[in-house]
Amino acid sequence: MSRAEAVDPYLELKRRFEQRLCQDRRRIEALLDALEASPQDVGAERAELLRLCHGLAGTAGSFGYGSLGAVAARMEALLEARPEPVGLPLAELRRLAGRLHLPGTWGDDRGPTVSGSREAIRTAGRMTPAPDHGAAGRSAPRRPA
Repeated sequence: MSRAEAVDPYLELKRRFEQRLCQDRRRIEALLDALEASPQDVGAERAELLRLCHGLAGTAGSFGYGSLGAVAARMEALLEARPEPVGLPLAELRRLAGRLHLPGTWGDDRGPTVSGSREAIRTAGRMTPAPDHGAAGRSAPRRPA
């Protein structure tokens, strides 16, 4: 546990949420596989899928991942709209499941994308001002002729 996490327990909870997200996403994909393989006999799998989506929808926004929570809420709504496993929109559920990852990550265990960084992922959702890099990268103002 870092010193910041010892001072702010919220950071520890957020870190645990981020770690658990990969596990939950893999489990969601396995449950979707089960629904696809045997749609008539998947009551327990459907119930677990609904529970996972509901949990993600409820907690993601608390840690600054509102768009991730919205994806999970959409999955939950699709599952609730069809109480029977037969006829579930599996293609749409799979597409949404592919979006259950932290900003700047691949959505799997490979870590951040080339454009992301662990620090950016760790601090995602915080309200911090953008750094001012001065005139670097900006063109000089045009002078009147």
